[in-house]
Amino acid sequence: MARRLPPCRDMRTLALLFLFLSVLATTVRAQDADAPEGAVIDTVEMSGFSLYDLSPGLQKDINSLIGAPLSRERLTELASRIEGEQPEVVAAARSVARPDGKARVVFLVGRISDDTNLSENINARYLVESVDLEGAPAEVSQQLRDDLQKLVGRRLDTDEAERLKERLEAELPGREVSRRISKGGKPGTIRVVFEIFETPWIRFAPTRSKLVYHAEQGWSGVLDIPMSGSRSRHRFTAGAVFNDIDDLIEEYSGFRLAFESRRIGTERLGARLEFSRYNQTWEDATLSALPSSPGIPGLYRNRLTVEPTATFAFSPIV
Repeated sequence: MARRLPPCRDMRTLALLFLFLSVLATTVRAQDADAPEGAVIDTVEMSGFSLYDLSPGLQKDINSLIGAPLSRERLTELASRIEGEQPEVVAAARSVARPDGKARVVFLVGRISDDTNLSENINARYLVESVDLEGAPAEVSQQLRDDLQKLVGRRLDTDEAERLKERLEAELPGREVSRRISKGGKPGTIRVVFEIFETPWIRFAPTRSKLVYHAEQGWSGVLDIPMSGSRSRHRFTAGAVFNDIDDLIEEYSGFRLAFESRRIGTERLGARLEFSRYNQTWEDATLSALPSSPGIPGLYRNRLTVEPTATFAFSPIV
């Protein structure tokens, strides 16, 4: 089992406070009182996390509480072991008195990895095993490379890591830098990875997704679903349109598919090919006015479009 490093007290307190406020209200009734030390435990529950995601040994120790006398020190130890095995959560134990004098134990577990501040605090518990540069060009100075390696062997200082990221961005104009954390090869360690990306010369076409409501015309909308990351060279997009009356004089619905590349042989040249098929619905006023204007072409029910475009960039985007 990985050695658990001491957490930041203030951040852990905030996390536990949030955990109790959000979970305790639905798990333990307000009128329940704490069980006395030594009361026999007849029920053990876990809220917010699955018992089966823990190691078999820890599962066994938690289940062994049933029938044993209540020991708050023991409950605290087991909660700490949960945090040790699952560093992305905080855990606390609550004991509730039964009418028959027995005790009910509830382990309250909350995931905190979705909160950036708490996630950074969790990472600060561990030693940095290595610092890696991915996509780093030769322009990165040796001094900065040496400073990056000074993180190794210490607990992660997120402020220092952020300053190093900013120094990388300053030394590499026209490039983007991101920082991510991954597990190290040894228990209790992490890897810090700085990823460097070239700033693209051409952007992907902006999404046209929208949802609009009108009191007389009802709902209309467009949904675009990109199929690749923002830093990819190529992207496929599927789109759906329903009852759109904002762009044209007619209402239309249908779908579209698009493929685009922002680097064709050179970063200055990009291309996009869009295929769309729509069904049109015309207003009564338009249908009534058409016979009086014979010079206007007849109305169409379906529209099939193939739209190729090419883009040439004279300089990178800013």
